[in-house]
Amino acid sequence: MQSAESKKDAYENATNRMYEELAKNAESNRYQSNAYDAKRNVNINNLSQDDQMELSYYVAKLVNEMRDQWGTSSKVGYLVPTIGVTAMAKNIANGYQQDQWTLDKGHDVPRINEVAKDYGLTYGGNYYENASQNYLAMYNDAGNTTMDKLKQGIYESLLGLIFEDGNSKNGHMKSLLGLDANSVSLGALPTDEKKTYFGFGINSVVQGSDSDVMHYILVTNLSGQEGTVSQYITDLSKFESLSGTIPVSYVDPAGALKAKLTELNTTLATQNDTLTKATNADTLAQGELTTAKATLDTAQKTADQAQEAVTAAQKTLTGATNALIQAQTSLVNAKKQLADDQAALAQKQATLATYKQGNEEKLANLEKAQGILKDAQTALQAAQNELAKDQQALNDAKQALSAKQKAVTDAQNQKQADEAKLTQLKNQLNDIQNAPRVLAQAKAALDQANQALTAAKDQLAKETKALAPLQEAVEAAKDELADAESFLKAAQAHQADVQASLDAAKAAQEALLQKEALQKELAEQQAKLAAQKEAQANGYQVQGDKVVDSEGKPVAGWKVADNGMLLAPNGAVVAPAKADKQNVTSTQQTALKTPQTRAEYKAQQTQANKLPQTGNEEAAALGLLGLAGSLMAMVGLNKKRKA
Repeated sequence: MQSAESKKDAYENATNRMYEELAKNAESNRYQSNAYDAKRNVNINNLSQDDQMELSYYVAKLVNEMRDQWGTSSKVGYLVPTIGVTAMAKNIANGYQQDQWTLDKGHDVPRINEVAKDYGLTYGGNYYENASQNYLAMYNDAGNTTMDKLKQGIYESLLGLIFEDGNSKNGHMKSLLGLDANSVSLGALPTDEKKTYFGFGINSVVQGSDSDVMHYILVTNLSGQEGTVSQYITDLSKFESLSGTIPVSYVDPAGALKAKLTELNTTLATQNDTLTKATNADTLAQGELTTAKATLDTAQKTADQAQEAVTAAQKTLTGATNALIQAQTSLVNAKKQLADDQAALAQKQATLATYKQGNEEKLANLEKAQGILKDAQTALQAAQNELAKDQQALNDAKQALSAKQKAVTDAQNQKQADEAKLTQLKNQLNDIQNAPRVLAQAKAALDQANQALTAAKDQLAKETKALAPLQEAVEAAKDELADAESFLKAAQAHQADVQASLDAAKAAQEALLQKEALQKELAEQQAKLAAQKEAQANGYQVQGDKVVDSEGKPVAGWKVADNGMLLAPNGAVVAPAKADKQNVTSTQQTALKTPQTRAEYKAQQTQANKLPQTGNEEAAALGLLGLAGSLMAMVGLNKKRKA
């Protein structure tokens, strides 16, 4: 078995190795200040309920992240900061201040029991409080400080309770990380019941002093009868009535500002979309108005051209009609003249027939009349030809008139269509002319939206300005997280090396123990052989209850064993001497056999075949070494000793 001294050395060596690793990243493992919290002034003795719940939430978040890294959260659950236990922590802090109690005297158990009883919990000892002292001493003036400095003090206090808890046998570390026996009992509960209710409190030892005490109150979710120490909640109804199980209502300011920023951006996008739509509608209306005006101008021009064509056609028709009337009049006159001439001719022909034979003069007159008739006939033919031409001209004029009338009809139809289109365009124009009113309404809405947008932008600017420190803190936290993750990998690799060294040391220790056992067995066999040789050489025999030599004298230090054999001073049991020393009996041969082989020795050690185990101190040290890398990945480390 490993000695207490070697266990202590192993613990100290593991602890030293842990701090060597931590020292390599000391700069990046310090608390990172928060610009938002740095502007918030608080007094630790007069914290508002919201401030108290925020601090309980802050501590629980840090510890729960440590539990995740340590691997206990899946077994015993998380710390759940509640309104009731936060108030309980405040009451205990008030009691400490009233008693002017410091941790130099230990925990103020009477005050803790008094408050525990009021909340329906087991009392009779300190089952709930982990505490630290003076971690805020440098960061406050008579209790006045900032939320940032207060969180820094809490941060360093937690590191002390986790990494510098050797004087308390790591009791605080086990309690916070869920490694104590009562926390382990939660492992038997359903997942939703694996929880420890938590609250944080703080007080100045004396009002107006810089000395402080921090209280971490943990109530494990175990219910049972009063007086059973492992069952904390004895009166569940009372505990619940005091909000012991109701989580704190804390909203992270950074998250709230981000949500508000997202809301404002959404509103801004909606207003911009409305503005774009109104602008597009205005542009579209202006385009439609311009198009309608152009269409109206084209239609009016087409109508004017059609009217001019109708007027020209009507003028041509009038001229053709007048020419036709004149031609018809000339034809009637020519026909009348022809009839008159024909009648005159007939009369003259009759007269000629009467007077032809005896009246040459009359004959000459007749010939003259015939010439006149011929001329009249020629004139008639000419008139008829002229009439035919006029008739053709009339027909041509009628055809032209018909074509022009058709053109007029088409133009009139087109005019009607254009007038219908014009009416439609006028209606559209009317709508477009009303567009300024609609546009004015849209512009009014736009102005209103712009005013809202300006207000939103102003609000956004204010909140963005307030968000800037938080964003800086987030960026710093990201950098810290990246560095911590890098260190975690290195620490895990180092831990693997340490584990390999430990395994090798255990193997070497096993070999050493086996060698020591063989050496012991050989020494015993050699002692027995020496005793046997001495007994044979001096003729030792059993005489009554004494051992005598060959002369019958008692041999000092030699005794008679229960089985009648000789018991030497070195504890070896041998057979009495025989007269003939060269003859050795089978019994004596057994007593003088050579030392056992290693395999025979192992077979005899079946009751002690387990490897020696390292002590609790060494296991705790190795656990601390593993946790060093885990914690630094979450919260960093600033090595400050507890007061």
